[in-house]
Amino acid sequence: ETPIEGRTLLELFGSSQDDIDKKNQRMKELMLNEGLPYNDRTHTYNSRLAQEIGTWAETENNQTSIHDNFFEAYFVNGLNVGLEDVILDVVARSGLDPEEAKSVIRNRTFKNVVDQDWNKSRKYGVSGVPTYVYEKQSMVGAQPIENLVEFLNYFGVQKNKFWVFHNMMIEKMKKKNILFIHHSPSPNTIKLSVHVEKKLFSFSKNISL
Repeated sequence: ETPIEGRTLLELFGSSQDDIDKKNQRMKELMLNEGLPYNDRTHTYNSRLAQEIGTWAETENNQTSIHDNFFEAYFVNGLNVGLEDVILDVVARSGLDPEEAKSVIRNRTFKNVVDQDWNKSRKYGVSGVPTYVYEKQSMVGAQPIENLVEFLNYFGVQKNKFWVFHNMMIEKMKKKNILFIHHSPSPNTIKLSVHVEKKLFSFSKNISL
């Protein structure tokens, strides 16, 4: 498990600074294409408590901006999102109650919920991100939206029967008989379960290298 102080990317990847610089440059290009801000990263941090707070925030306001604010805290400002004061600042900027969030952290109120998400991810055999799973078939690696459409078309899922989010967060939550469930099963990922005509399409969306 990542320690509270985090780990350097050099330690995480066991590579050279030149390799890290190339990874950062690739991420910058990807983010630029999506119109998202991004600064070079030097560390990875333990996001477990942030995931629990994000899950709590969704019970308070399903339109919460907390995920965007966590994104900004880490990917733009380089903050350690494993620290309580950083988490509470994100909570406040998201228009939620820091005192209630502090209680959630101290009591680990949503620990079991996030544990269930992690276990589901392991059950699906997710070992890397992003991983896209449908009908026991998977596709691994960052994919353009067209590839996701082709992946679902392979199973006969009509284009007008689903939406796939494109900018790291869900933009639409409901359409006819489709249910999107948003949660975080493991560090630096966003997990979606999409029920399309009673079929389950689940995948983890990369928000890291």
